[in-house]
Amino acid sequence: MSCTTPNILPPELCVHAVIPSPDLTACATSQMWEGLADNFTVPTCGSTGMIRVCSNMHYAIGGYVWILGGGYFEIVGRAAATVLLVKNNCPVGNVAPGTVVSVDAPVIQLPPLNNLALSSCSQAMLWEETTDDFTIPAVGADDTIAVCNNENYAIGAYVWLWDGTDGGVFEITDNTTDGELTIQNNGTLGNSAPAAVIDTPAVMIQVAPPPVNATWLSGTAAYAGGTPTAAVPVTVAVTVTGAALGDFVIAAYDKTLNGNILTGYVSAPNTVTALLANTIAAGTAVAAGNVNVIVIPL
Repeated sequence: MSCTTPNILPPELCVHAVIPSPDLTACATSQMWEGLADNFTVPTCGSTGMIRVCSNMHYAIGGYVWILGGGYFEIVGRAAATVLLVKNNCPVGNVAPGTVVSVDAPVIQLPPLNNLALSSCSQAMLWEETTDDFTIPAVGADDTIAVCNNENYAIGAYVWLWDGTDGGVFEITDNTTDGELTIQNNGTLGNSAPAAVIDTPAVMIQVAPPPVNATWLSGTAAYAGGTPTAAVPVTVAVTVTGAALGDFVIAAYDKTLNGNILTGYVSAPNTVTALLANTIAAGTAVAAGNVNVIVIPL
């Protein structure tokens, strides 16, 4: 991941009340997070080092950045347009000075922190590492995950899990068991597929509930192609897990429609019916392709 590669954290998410617009460029979304643009060597305690980012104007002096595989570092200045000066105050949990954090490691901007002298378990209010592998449940299902202190997490908030390969955003549905959370897979866009394993140690960050468009559902089905007959639409069934009657549907086709019209609706739970309609007497052929739909839950 870099300033120009796909985000691993959906830009619609609100981390620590920083809410970027979902249509910003990848560099602009670094107001919330981004990947290191170069390797970073952790400086000695009390010393400063440099990290390379998309644009240092997105970062507030006096705030902090958290770097996966490195720790927390205070933002103390800016150099060139893409360089931040950061200080290692050596809070609990930071890796040893001299450790090299590799390019593409996630960088998340945080507000000024006053609890850096607390134990690593207390710091789990901001983030922690998982201690067990987590298998992503089916969409709509939940499972438990071990945490340092369940009371640091709020029901209705979300956790973002990421092991460098697999991860996603999951809703916290229960926090009443000591050392454990129950989290639900709502099928948020960008989540890895159900049954994928998020390997330990993965990073876990508590985030605010995503807006509706971060929980859009989607599905795809093949269409063999043909020439729709006037007034007799062609129907294509698309499986969309979690879709419910009354949800909004957006349908698209990956080939030209040649003047035909494509619409869709939820015809049954978990099923979208796409309609390919010919609105003129003389039909025009549509090549074989894929019908793609997005369902926006009410």
